[in-house]
Amino acid sequence: TRPRTALVILKFGARGMGPARAAAGRGDMVTALRSFGTAVLGREWYENLSEARLEQIRRNSFRAEFLGSGLAKLNEADVRAVTAPTLLIDGAHSPALFPHLNDRLAELLPNSERFEVRNASHMMQEDNPSAFNDAVIRFVARHSRS
Repeated sequence: TRPRTALVILKFGARGMGPARAAAGRGDMVTALRSFGTAVLGREWYENLSEARLEQIRRNSFRAEFLGSGLAKLNEADVRAVTAPTLLIDGAHSPALFPHLNDRLAELLPNSERFEVRNASHMMQEDNPSAFNDAVIRFVARHSRS
């Protein structure tokens, strides 16, 4: 029902998950991780990951993750039922999939707030930790019960 969101999900599947699954199916986890990482972070951001961060990703990734059933279906009624204050955070340079998903969550969640982390992609907590942490701390402070 949302053609623009459908288009970015299809692009993510075609450019990210599809190639990652195919590579994982062949046992080529280097290509699987590169395909997926580029789709999730954007090419420039993935290529700028430190060797230590890439090694962590390699150690924590499993072939089965790429060969599973894909994205879970969003149950709108369940999401609308979440009444707790919810902070939706976007990286200013995140691939289009993530802002579109957060747009939809913002529509469904009755008590959500949105924050965009400048100079960051999908790993905004690493790309711009001070801005990310400040946003989370402010949100928690506003919604903490004394």
